[in-house]
Amino acid sequence: MKKALIIFYSYSGHTKNIAQQKAKSQDADLYEIKDQKRPGIVSAYVSGCFRAMRQKETPIEAVEIDFSRYESITVMAPIWAGHPAPAFNSLIAKLPSGTAVKLYMISGSGQSSKDRVTEFVKSKDCTVTDYIDVKSKSLLS
Repeated sequence: MKKALIIFYSYSGHTKNIAQQKAKSQDADLYEIKDQKRPGIVSAYVSGCFRAMRQKETPIEAVEIDFSRYESITVMAPIWAGHPAPAFNSLIAKLPSGTAVKLYMISGSGQSSKDRVTEFVKSKDCTVTDYIDVKSKSLLS
């Protein structure tokens, strides 16, 4: 029987908490994407925001997942300056061609650049099955 997979990137821990809650409620496997070298807070949010707005990648640790084992894949990432953190872009670039993903974009405002993010995922030959903006503050209070 195939399971659900939740893949996430979290810098501050908000997205990780939400991913853990979602995985528990769905009995899904959980996989964390990590930076090869964790940036300091200033670097993450200043240069990271500029990289996010330009949909640039950043070096992440190897992604060792057998995607064929899963019937559904959810990707969660924090929103920086209206766009997913650069590690999200790196992950999407590593997904097998034709992968269908549900996206959860986590931010303090609950808003992201949905059309631009969806087009980016499609440009990597993947499909977005659902796109959900999540306001992190409301979930953590």
